[in-house]
Amino acid sequence: MPLAETATAQLTMPPGGSLSIAGTLNLGCTDLNVQGSVLAGAGRIDQAATIDIASGGVLDGGASTMSLGGNWNNAGTFVPGTGTVALTDACGAAPGQLIGDTVFNNLTLNSANGRTFVVPAGHRITVTGTLTLQGLPGLPIQLASSSGLTAYVTLGAGAQLVSSNATVPPSVQIVMAAGTPTITGVSLNYGGATISFTTPSTGGIPYTSYTVTCTAADQTTRTGTGSSSPITVQGLTGGVPYSCVVTASDGTSTSPPSQPSPVTANTVVPMMNLLLFDD
Repeated sequence: MPLAETATAQLTMPPGGSLSIAGTLNLGCTDLNVQGSVLAGAGRIDQAATIDIASGGVLDGGASTMSLGGNWNNAGTFVPGTGTVALTDACGAAPGQLIGDTVFNNLTLNSANGRTFVVPAGHRITVTGTLTLQGLPGLPIQLASSSGLTAYVTLGAGAQLVSSNATVPPSVQIVMAAGTPTITGVSLNYGGATISFTTPSTGGIPYTSYTVTCTAADQTTRTGTGSSSPITVQGLTGGVPYSCVVTASDGTSTSPPSQPSPVTANTVVPMMNLLLFDD
């Protein structure tokens, strides 16, 4: 269902429904509730109050610009595309909240009234393009955590921060994306291997566990877990070439895998592990 320029009351896209935006959708400071599918394409969503992506809902940002004066609430799927989401003063001065995990291409927090923008602690806000924090002299925007815990905004690889007249307290951290583990050594044994690795930069969010995964054609995938290097993986078929990678987890998300390392377990038990008896 394509939609051209229009002014409308609150818009709800029900489950199973689909909306394609062509031109400008002006919501007049009412909500956009996405329970079905909304394709923004190269259009605009202007003067939304709250944009609410429900569980099962999909909002595809395309190359659009979305401007809202209320909250951003994502419990479904947001496809960032190459577009921009901007929280502004358009619909009032109450704190604007980011709720749920979201990856944005460009995210702008902009106010001429010293507005507060709340970042969700315990959730992932990631920006892969440009994060813009824009206030006015004497009226800086304020960032705040949604709770007593530290909230993080992560800048992806190649992303940039543009900040002017913004107050960022210690309870909100703007950090670079976490790195990936690097395998530094492999020690082989009968039916297994011990993998040593360097731990990556965490981007401010500490990793708590690591997993080594070894795969081979026509073989069962084997894994080993631990809280630090090294980690041993057992159950490898001797003489079969495996490819092993390491990933890191903070309990909520998992890092990209390390570069793979070739591993071929021993086919015989080392003599030191055998006890020989003479008659």
